[in-house]
Amino acid sequence: MSESVFVQASSAAAGAAISTLAFYPLELIKTRLQAQVGAKNKANSEETSTDSDVHASGLDAFYSIVSSQGYSGLYQGVTSVLFRSISSDSLYFLISTKVMNAVKARLQRELSTTEAIVIGFLSACSTQLFAHPVDTICTKVVTDRQNRPANYHIQSITRRLGFTGLWKGYSASMILSLNPALQFTTFDKMKNIILEKLEKTELNPGETFLLGMATKAMTLTVIYPLIRGKIRMQATIEKNHNAGNNGSMLYSLKEIYDAEGVGGYYKGLNEQLLKSIMSTALLLTAKDSIARTIKRLIVKSKPNLTIK
Repeated sequence: MSESVFVQASSAAAGAAISTLAFYPLELIKTRLQAQVGAKNKANSEETSTDSDVHASGLDAFYSIVSSQGYSGLYQGVTSVLFRSISSDSLYFLISTKVMNAVKARLQRELSTTEAIVIGFLSACSTQLFAHPVDTICTKVVTDRQNRPANYHIQSITRRLGFTGLWKGYSASMILSLNPALQFTTFDKMKNIILEKLEKTELNPGETFLLGMATKAMTLTVIYPLIRGKIRMQATIEKNHNAGNNGSMLYSLKEIYDAEGVGGYYKGLNEQLLKSIMSTALLLTAKDSIARTIKRLIVKSKPNLTIK
């Protein structure tokens, strides 16, 4: 592994850990809001398949969790989600950095925006081969009101759907892989433009944080309905199997529409924006700071080495 790949992967892992722990209660609340389906009105609730104990808002979910489980309930499933964040983010940057370095060396030039997005998308799809089963289990753990461990959900899914059931919905994850590709590519391109305009070599942590917030907000708003459909699909994977339906992304989106209307596609968006923008901005800020520190340590031990 080259020094530049090591720097990107290790700093991404550290940044992911910091941002996940800092904003985990928001992760829990927004996931529960996305996973549940409630009727548009009482009359409609008898005609559609809706969930019991539906939270009306993020604040309602917060009070419900604290009243039933105490403040520790806000960290239900944190270990599983922390593992998912560290592994998926570090793997994504490891793959994308390695591929981008190889392509740039072959072309002997910097990549265009389109080339960078394509490589980012393919890197995210590759990452999802590993991350999707972990993501599915994390969703089950976070939305489980009985607070059962990850092993329970792994056995439950594999018993009903086989081992491949852990990858159910992978095609939907491939579509959503465009999100990190767009997000991180947009961040890098805008960062380079700003540095050139300001005639600087590095952004300070505050500038990096604001840029991370802006790029995350832009990409997240566009694809949010698909995110909610995916979360709903993962949370109800066994329920859908037992009911005899295919439990696909399209089925989940139809289920949301039937129960909540078009507005239901954006249920939990405020919580998702708050959590994702803040955590991604913190991740990128921490990653940049940690990457600079690692680079300085490597260069100090190898004075003749240049790391991009």
